[in-house]
Amino acid sequence: MPDERAKLEDSYNTPSKTEGFLYSCYTYMPMNRTSQDSQPYQSWYPTALLTGGEVTTYYKANEPEQLFTMGLYNPTNNSIVSHRWWPTWKGVRQCYEFLDILDKAQVYTEADREIYRAEAKFLIAYYHFCSLQAFGPTLIIRKKYDLDAKLSELPARSSYDEVVAFIDEMLDEAMPGLVEAHNPMYFGRATKHVARALRSRVHLYAASPLFNGNSEFYSNFVDENGKHLISQTYDVKKWEKCAEVTLDAIQNAEKAGYKLYGDVEAGAPTQEKPGFTDQTESGKAQRRVRYCTIDNQNLCEIIWGDNRGESTYGVQIRSSVRQTKQIPYTQTNSTAPTLQMVELFYTEHGLPIDKDKTYDYANRYQIAYLPANFDGNNYEDRPNDRSIKLHFNREPRFYSWIGFHNGNYEIARYNAAALPLNKSYVPGGLRMLFNGAHGFKKDMTVHYSVTGYLNKKFTHPGFTNTIIKYPFPTFRLAELYLNYAEALIEIGGSNNLKIAKKYMDKVRKRAGIPGVDESIQKYANDEWKGKENEQETLRQFVRQERQIEFYLEGQRFWDLRRWKIAEKLDEPFLCWNIEGASVEEFFKAPQPNMTLTNHFYKSQYLLPISASELEKTPQIIQNPFY
Repeated sequence: MPDERAKLEDSYNTPSKTEGFLYSCYTYMPMNRTSQDSQPYQSWYPTALLTGGEVTTYYKANEPEQLFTMGLYNPTNNSIVSHRWWPTWKGVRQCYEFLDILDKAQVYTEADREIYRAEAKFLIAYYHFCSLQAFGPTLIIRKKYDLDAKLSELPARSSYDEVVAFIDEMLDEAMPGLVEAHNPMYFGRATKHVARALRSRVHLYAASPLFNGNSEFYSNFVDENGKHLISQTYDVKKWEKCAEVTLDAIQNAEKAGYKLYGDVEAGAPTQEKPGFTDQTESGKAQRRVRYCTIDNQNLCEIIWGDNRGESTYGVQIRSSVRQTKQIPYTQTNSTAPTLQMVELFYTEHGLPIDKDKTYDYANRYQIAYLPANFDGNNYEDRPNDRSIKLHFNREPRFYSWIGFHNGNYEIARYNAAALPLNKSYVPGGLRMLFNGAHGFKKDMTVHYSVTGYLNKKFTHPGFTNTIIKYPFPTFRLAELYLNYAEALIEIGGSNNLKIAKKYMDKVRKRAGIPGVDESIQKYANDEWKGKENEQETLRQFVRQERQIEFYLEGQRFWDLRRWKIAEKLDEPFLCWNIEGASVEEFFKAPQPNMTLTNHFYKSQYLLPISASELEKTPQIIQNPFY
């Protein structure tokens, strides 16, 4: 009887199978836009998106990711955390297994063989960063271990800086074989530009306060030989290295044609890209920032995007506005921005709302009638409708990405009816009051916002009742600009601060707000007046810029940690009274979201390693404070 069992060589005995083997090396990557997906290891969505303090949902404690929000994850209760540990090392093993067979594998051309080799080495670097990002000092895996190898043969944890050096080493080995760009049909595979962007992020983290001279937290975090796993002495050279590799990434990306998504790419409203006007500066800016990450036809800013499909639990469906007809999903209307996130967005002058002398910060919760053209889109005025002053005179990103009571929500089709091109928004605005069209209703268990806000980012205004496919950004040019600005600000010196503002202003200009100097010189209150060249002011500024620009892109969860300010996540999420049937009741006062209790402990700056894993491999020590 013939042996019909599949053999390893069956996975590389034709060029197409070898290519498929390479693709399998990518399958362990985190998917940042979906949760509860059928794909293996893809419950990483909540780690980045739902638990960074930007949004919350009505799922409360029934959704595993809320363990992060409530501070309940630990070495023995960490099913979500384990999704970060095991996929990393399975991905690394798959890459080494692929490299082991590559020289004897069937390939289309010898050039393809070298490209495949480079991509596998890049992925080894990337997976090590995924572990480094979550757990801090981690393992360095340099080969494929046999399945029957003793667990005692596995390495112990290396220091943070040693892992960074290993990632650099793997990227150096990968770089010569990586291509500048793939055919669009292969978008999502690694390129030289992706590798440079990864190197920038790796060194950004390495230079940050959590890992650069953090004796405050980790003076006793040592291996069995007494070696510190996180550096105890601050080293500005780490910021200099970050600036160096990031500038290299920027220059090469711009030379290759990468640019910030702009008016040319956004164009005028069409049936494919409806919503927002191109007749006002605010409207044009809102088109730019809304479509920069979701325009399949113009990926000029996306250096690396995730092409994998989005489930009905993904950010797109969960953020779509609730409708009564032809929407076959129960998850809509559920991604709810927190009041803290709403207040992070700037004023129209590009300043924090408590730093702008023209903004009525003290009375921001005061109820007021909607001003004419309040969001700058020339939509139909509704002078008899009311909201609160907090929602007026805000920057274009706020109006593009946040939905609020009596605000506008761009959509091409609503309640089974196609909307006119010049009115591609929910008729009459969002109705978030109790029993309103988009608000909470008695005994409702799904389909509602727990904060009184709706998310619009990553929802395509052309949405009808099916998911619109687009690559979710992993790296984009705007991140490189802000990485570079942050590094220069931390290095300090008048010239570095000047250049840092130049790169911040690139992102701010696209967002439709003034540059840093103009904002502070013309509009800052006494707290920031005259401080446009002070390092601490610019440090606060670039950090807030990142939190706004990368809202809901999975960055804030990690940024707050690397800056050592994640205690912000210990505060309860603030929301409005969603059981208020009148504007006065709804906006009576900000109140904590009582559906879950937020907690953050110092231990949670790094994620815990499973206790069962440590029992099997005692040479791997646990993170501090667990």
